[in-house]
Amino acid sequence: MSIILRTVRNGSVRIHGRDFRVDDSTFPYDGRLDGKRMAFGLYSVGPDVNDYVSLWGTAERFLSHDPDWEGDEPEVIDGVLHWLWWKVEGDPQ
Repeated sequence: MSIILRTVRNGSVRIHGRDFRVDDSTFPYDGRLDGKRMAFGLYSVGPDVNDYVSLWGTAERFLSHDPDWEGDEPEVIDGVLHWLWWKVEGDPQ
């Protein structure tokens, strides 16, 4: 797995020419991540990225390398990361 940083726009991020949208099937997405720079885990099979990515957390936290980091975590709601998985939308461009 590798990590990539992206800014969320309308519940979506573009990674390697593909749009990934938050999977909100179990908890409705409310827009709180829009405009925020987030870190995503990429999973691949061979040279291609799979049709899903996982939300790691904020880019700020990822880049801090601080195990005791106590900054903003907009992706955590009541101690739960509801929007862990993001799925590809449409065909690769």
